[in-house]
Amino acid sequence: MTTFAKIFVVVNLVFALAVFGAAAALLGAQDNYKEQFETYKVNFETFQAKASADKKNLEDRLAGQLQNASDSEAARKEAVSLASERLATLEEARKLAAALASANEKFSEQLNTLAATATKRQAQLEKLSGDAAKADQQYMDAKNQLQTRIAEVQRLADELAKTMGERDAVITDGQNLVARVRDLEFVVTAYRTKYGALSPTDPNVPEGLVLQVKGSLVLISLGSNDGVRIGDDLHLSRGESYVGTIRITKVEKDAAVGRTTDVKGSGFPPAANDRVYAR
Repeated sequence: MTTFAKIFVVVNLVFALAVFGAAAALLGAQDNYKEQFETYKVNFETFQAKASADKKNLEDRLAGQLQNASDSEAARKEAVSLASERLATLEEARKLAAALASANEKFSEQLNTLAATATKRQAQLEKLSGDAAKADQQYMDAKNQLQTRIAEVQRLADELAKTMGERDAVITDGQNLVARVRDLEFVVTAYRTKYGALSPTDPNVPEGLVLQVKGSLVLISLGSNDGVRIGDDLHLSRGESYVGTIRITKVEKDAAVGRTTDVKGSGFPPAANDRVYAR
């Protein structure tokens, strides 16, 4: 119960006691005190009911005022918080304004620097324009010289093509001459092989023939008794065709082993019964 309500109750009790005292005095002075007492009792109950209603009304008003006071305090705190936020925002705005002023000053300095640079670049551009005109003239001169050089190169290319044609003709003539020399050598070696003297030592193995071929190794029927030595180059023929050349790597009395070094003449590798002869 609030203080105001307590005060109100005490006042009601004092007032009730006063009423009861007055009623008792009146009842003592009159003969019909009972009837008057009942009347005063009804009046007191009515007054008490009204006093309770007034008390309830006052309590409700007091509660409303307390609620309003609480709402006002909350609003005050919210206003204080909002004011603090506004002050902080104001401080940030002040700092931002100072930063913007500093940035504006720096921007002005940079703008002045750029203006000076633009002036300098304009002077350089004018100088470059003059240099460009000079460079154009040099380009035209170089172009004319290049065209002259191209014509000279074309003339040299034509002469080179003519020389290459003459060289190819000489190479062809040389190749034909080499082929004729090789044919003559084959005819000579074939003649010597056909009519040369043979002195076979074994009637079952003809001397001057290929006995066996294994890969690039060739076993022949000529040996040290026939004057064959390691490192000698011997030639092979098949009929009237030149087969190739072997180089002797191992020699015995009546046989030798050689390794093929040239089989381009006939296009066929050595085979058994090919003829063996020395140039």
